[in-house]
Amino acid sequence: LEHSLNVGTYSALFAMAFGKIDTDLLADIAMAGLLHDVGITTIDFTVVSRPWIQHEESDRKVFSTHVQKGIDLLIEAGAAIPMRVREIMAQHHEKFDGTGYPKQLKGFAFDDVAQLVGIADFVDSISSGQWDGTPRLSKEAFKILQGFEKEKSFPVYFNPDVFSNVIQWVTGNQIDESMPKEALDVVQKDLEKLLG
Repeated sequence: LEHSLNVGTYSALFAMAFGKIDTDLLADIAMAGLLHDVGITTIDFTVVSRPWIQHEESDRKVFSTHVQKGIDLLIEAGAAIPMRVREIMAQHHEKFDGTGYPKQLKGFAFDDVAQLVGIADFVDSISSGQWDGTPRLSKEAFKILQGFEKEKSFPVYFNPDVFSNVIQWVTGNQIDESMPKEALDVVQKDLEKLLG
């Protein structure tokens, strides 16, 4: 639950920082962040409870099914989930280099908004210790994530424009000044909390 709340919050903050303040879009991003991992409830606890880097290839295949299983669960439950929310959920583990899942979408074939949820998910997974078993501050998680992308000649995880904008905003405190003052205040306070 804490992970889902964090991802929903971070995703909405990242979107607001880019000036994506349409209330319907923000609601969809926050909902996708909250629901992105609901399918994990169907995955064997022995797989889910181990850090990602300790997974065998067979574990990763099982784990990757959580994306579609989550969408299926919501549909079966009759939940009124907007199509855009389902699309964001379906794409939050896709990678820019095409090695993500479930559809191995590549490059610009998937939504930038889903990238924001993907970044939020990865940052929280690193900071919670779910990535490698070592809990960290969010600030350290962003540095690790930056390092992942810098060590490759071609972007692996994220659209470079989306990723660099998030990193610049987080590390350089870059906020879209055209936002209403109330929204700016909320984003500024939440950014300060995020970075400790």
